Amino acid sequence: MICADQKSSASALINSRMISIPREFLIMHIGNRKDLRLFLFLKLLYPQGKYKTSELPIDLISHELEVDRRTVVRRLESLANINWISTNIKTGYSLVHSPRQIMWGYKKRRYSKQKLMIHNIKAIDATMGFVIFKKCSLAYKWKLNNQGGFAYLKANAFTSHLDYLPKGYSPIALRGASKIFGVSLNMVNRLKNAAIKESYIKVLKPIKIIRVGGDAKLSSEHPFKFLMNGIVYQNGVDLISFERIH
Repeated sequence: MICADQKSSASALINSRMISIPREFLIMHIGNRKDLRLFLFLKLLYPQGKYKTSELPIDLISHELEVDRRTVVRRLESLANINWISTNIKTGYSLVHSPRQIMWGYKKRRYSKQKLMIHNIKAIDATMGFVIFKKCSLAYKWKLNNQGGFAYLKANAFTSHLDYLPKGYSPIALRGASKIFGVSLNMVNRLKNAAIKESYIKVLKPIKIIRVGGDAKLSSEHPFKFLMNGIVYQNGVDLISFERIH
């Protein structure tokens, strides 16, 4: 057990820290956000990547992540089972493995970094929403500059051309994002709404698309001109801009 003063001091220290995590690592574990949340907290709590197992502050973790002690213990066991943390019984220390170690074996060697602070870790759904839409946005900008066969574009997550696009906004189809990241459309919507709630992203009125002859065009009430090469998204396309999240 830790006293109130120790807990307050530890919380202040944690609130001042920042970690840098590959976005690809976050995206790979979009379906395991509860374990991911604890793992990221441990990375923030122990920047050196190790801690004395018997001195792990379960109460502090429980307080900061707003879960009970049993949940913390269960998540620690889960992290050990998937080898994100490991314990050396002889030395009495546990290691918090780096995301790059965990990702070792994947072909990609260059990663984009995402800086995170404690409030980003607590709001893991909002942070994940920011990350996946940011990834989509970067791919969209890449397409505008290169007009090449970028792998993400094959999932039809982006527009082929958009005139009068508001500055700072990227057009992203939620259904396409669902296909790209292998999650349900409901989850994509849930992550988007969480990111909006935390003010990590801003979203303009969704674009509603109708088919006119052989072409897909915007319905008349929407101010943006839109060409889709015949592709129609039943759920429309959101225009999304991004804020700093740390």
